[in-house]
Amino acid sequence: MGLERHEPVAGDVPVEAILARHTARRAIYVGPIVIALAWLFRGPEGALAATLGVAIVVGNFLLSGAILS
Repeated sequence: MGLERHEPVAGDVPVEAILARHTARRAIYVGPIVIALAWLFRGPEGALAATLGVAIVVGNFLLSGAILS
């Protein structure tokens, strides 16, 4: 009968969740650098804003990966 339009080809492997976790792992290395640079250029308020921004981006990646899987 063929493949349906929304039928996964590779089986039940949650590819989106895996990609989201791998991207979030990279934030462990990049996040502190972004926060430190924000601290240098904008002070404690900048570091707080950068921390919040990194947390929102990582959370968005993880949530979208979980929803799409």
